[in-house]
Order: sequence, then structure tokens, then C-alpha cells
Amino acid sequence: MNLNKKPIYRSTFVMLLLIFPIIIFGKLYQFKLLNGYAFGIINRIIEWLPTEIIPTDNSYAFPLQFYRVFSFLPFDTALEWAIFWAIVMNIIFFIILLKKYKTYTMQEYIFIYASMFILDVFVFNINKDLVQCLVLLLVFFAMNLKCSNRLKIFLAALILGIESIYFRSYYILGAATSIMVYFILSIFIKKDKKKKTSTILSIISVLILLFLMIFAAQYIAPEAYEQLIGRRDTIAEDLDANTVISDWLPGDGYSNYCINYIINMFRICFPLELLLKGIKYIPFVIYQIYLAINIIKSMRHINKKHLANLSFIIGYWLMMFASESDFGTLVRHQAILLPFYLDMIKDNIRYKESRKSNEKN
Repeated sequence: MNLNKKPIYRSTFVMLLLIFPIIIFGKLYQFKLLNGYAFGIINRIIEWLPTEIIPTDNSYAFPLQFYRVFSFLPFDTALEWAIFWAIVMNIIFFIILLKKYKTYTMQEYIFIYASMFILDVFVFNINKDLVQCLVLLLVFFAMNLKCSNRLKIFLAALILGIESIYFRSYYILGAATSIMVYFILSIFIKKDKKKKTSTILSIISVLILLFLMIFAAQYIAPEAYEQLIGRRDTIAEDLDANTVISDWLPGDGYSNYCINYIINMFRICFPLELLLKGIKYIPFVIYQIYLAINIIKSMRHINKKHLANLSFIIGYWLMMFASESDFGTLVRHQAILLPFYLDMIKDNIRYKESRKSNEKN
């Protein structure tokens, strides 16, 4: 990413400055209306910081070791850490957004503000998701290097693979699916005449290869297979029943898992069921459907410039279909991908504008 060569437009600078007041609204919402979101995890990490405790669970051990680097700071409460990390991360995202594109449309600004609000409330705290956000920022910078698409997607997969060893083990699935999607989309990228057919065929091809990969895992890595198959039920036991993504088809086994995977894929892309649980879920439903539609649109005009980015996004979603057990968890894991999504949305907007221009001519 050429951070120094693109001019900064004053209007873009001013509009992006508005993400900083969102910190105030986000933290007020978190600590007043939500009574301090996820205080259990946050307080546990704060309590462990001055000790020599090293949890056996990597999902806690890795973030704890990271935060101990900053233990010299004079912060003792969840609110102090939340404000500190919100300011730091907003500055990082501000610089990325400011340098990435010269201008944004109003549609993009609304998406940026909505995503930053989600991040301020749920992610920019002393928790596990902040560390995940930093890992994905490393992926974003790797994906914006001046190198081939193939090298970009391999670097992204490598980072997720390393993360799966030290932090969240199931991210190895995201590494594998990103590479798989990249090679499948590379095959269909030249089929421009029948875009709808190519889109459908590419989706079907991805799912078939994914299910074959999971089937092979039964024999190659049985422990990982059992963890993947039972992950949703294991996590769902501790989640809010109002937003839990429980499997509709009961029973264990490979065939049931594949059927539930397809069902949950549609439920996550279009979470209309949340509308039956209260109007407060309407913003999330709109946010999620907006992203799903943009991914589908992108698959209809795949180009080499954005191939690696789109492949990573789809690979990440394939992982979420298998691992996310709660719509609340899902939305914060979605917002973390803000820089990736903006590339995709910008590409869709430009494609639409070029089509209109060609039609006029």
C-alpha cells in the first residue's frame, strides 16, 4: 500500500475525523447501556496482568502475553484500558483510511462510521478480539504489498496459520479456505460471458472442496475434525440464547454437519430471524445483508486487482460459517475486516459507475 504517494483531500480528512467522536458514543454505549460489555473476559485479563499466571488455553495465554508488554502503563480499570485502546486503534484506522483512498462516497462513509462504532463498543478493549484485530491488520498490510496475488494470499494464509498455533486454533481453516477460494476464483476469472453461471459454479466448487477437505480431516487430523464438528454446540452452551446460532438439524456426524453448514451459511448471510427477536437487531441485520450482497456482487465481476482481497474475505466467511455460534460475536468479527471490505465495496462502486458510463456511450 503506497501510504505516502496519494494526495490527501481536505473533505476526506474532515469526514474521517468524525470517527473520533464515535469513541465517546461507543464507550458510553458499552459502559452505560451494556453495563460494560464482556466484563468477565476483560477483568480476568486485568487481574492476571501483574501476576505470572500463564493460562493453558492459548486463546487467553497469547493475548495476556501481548498485554503484559503494556503493563507499565498506569491503568487499573476496564474503562481506562478501553479508552486507551480506542484512541490508539482509531488513530491507526484513521491513518489507514486516509491514505488508502483519496475520496469516499457517502455510502462508504456510513459503512465506516457503523463499523467504527461496532469496533469501539466490542473490540477496542483489553480483550481477545483486539489482538485478533491487530493480527488481521498484519494480513491487510501483507495483502497490500507490491507483489503477485498468489504471494499475497499465501502470506495471508501464513499469518493465519501461525495464529492458529499460538492463538485461535480454528483459524487454520481460514488459512486453508482462503487459498482454496483463490485458486477456484482464478479459474473462473476468465469466464466473463456468463457471469451468473460462473458465480454459481464457483460457489458450488468452493463448497464441494470444503466438504471434501473436512471429510479428509476425519482421517488426517481426527482431533481437529472432532473439535470443528462439535465447536458450535460447545460454545453455544455459554452464549445468549436470544442470539445463539444453534444447528437446526439435530445429531452428530459428517452428513448432518454439511447440511447444517449450508443452512447456517444462509442464516449468517441473511439473518432475518433476528427481526423476530426485537427491533434492536435491525441495524445488525442491515449491516450483515449489506456485506453479503457486496460479496455476491464482487463475485460477478472478479478482476485480478482485487482477486486476493476477495478470496481472503470469502475464505474468512467460510471459516465463520463453521465456527461462529452467536450473532453478537459474528458482528464484531465482521467489523474487524473493515479495510478489506472497503476495497471490495470501492471496487463494486467503480464497476457500477463504469457500466453506467458504457451504457451512455
